[in-house]
Amino acid sequence: MVDAPHTPAAERFAAACGAEALGTNLRNRLLLKGPGRAGLDAAAGRAVPGHRLVHWSGRCPDELVDSYARAWGALETAANGQAAVRRPAAADVRAREAEAERAGHRPYVTAAVDTAGEVVGYATLFVRDSPMADAGETLVVAGRRRRGLGSWTKAALLSRAAAENPHLALVQAWNDVRDEASLALNRRLGFVGDSSWTTYAVKA
Repeated sequence: MVDAPHTPAAERFAAACGAEALGTNLRNRLLLKGPGRAGLDAAAGRAVPGHRLVHWSGRCPDELVDSYARAWGALETAANGQAAVRRPAAADVRAREAEAERAGHRPYVTAAVDTAGEVVGYATLFVRDSPMADAGETLVVAGRRRRGLGSWTKAALLSRAAAENPHLALVQAWNDVRDEASLALNRRLGFVGDSSWTTYAVKA
């Protein structure tokens, strides 16, 4: 597979090579310094009744890992080109944490937990020794959507990561151009799309 800027010239070249377009992703960026930060902090303060936020960096708390795995299993689309895991368990969570550590990333997670202690939504971010961090997935389980959980959770995650990592200046997120819900959520938090990239399957 090959990624290329989503431009007419790239499309013509791909067609001439017999390549098949598999999908197009929009790159969204959020500046963590400047006037936009106030709006992010305000969104982080808009709590959703009946829920609390739990934050961690690195290892998921043992008491939440099974519930977190179940929520992860509800993810309907791959995030940032990563393949979805079917019916993940606690061991899959630990494996992903170990993989991030090997890659030099510090995973930040904020989870929305209901009164029964179940994770009903979460957002992830990967921080490294760079002024830019990469957003992972943001998810709210079916039946809890359209209550503001996604915006609250992601805003709180980004606000916390920015406060704990003064070197962070920018967050990058990739979204399928057909994923209207994720695109709308990012726009509400101040992300701005700056370029689109298409993935092509090249025939041997």
